[in-house]
Amino acid sequence: MHARSGTLYPRSDRFDHVLQLMRDSVAPAAQQEPGFSGMLIMNNRQAGRVMGITLWESEADMLASAKGEYLQEQVSRVIPYLRRPPEFEDYEIEVL
Repeated sequence: MHARSGTLYPRSDRFDHVLQLMRDSVAPAAQQEPGFSGMLIMNNRQAGRVMGITLWESEADMLASAKGEYLQEQVSRVIPYLRRPPEFEDYEIEVL
């Protein structure tokens, strides 16, 4: 199993809007991707960050999700409300 983390840096006046977009748009879109296994959405208001972690059945599924329209489309929905570009990292899961 593999995972991708995405860290978002919302503008303070748009923090709740970014969380709503993650719940209402990003999470449902991820569920439609082949190999998708789950998602966590977390926030730290004091640090001004929102983090999403998507779980994938295989590395190939995770990489394909980044190359297709899914990830780019979802980033384009939230980027107008961010202080800086999002950061993504890919991982192999050792223990679940």
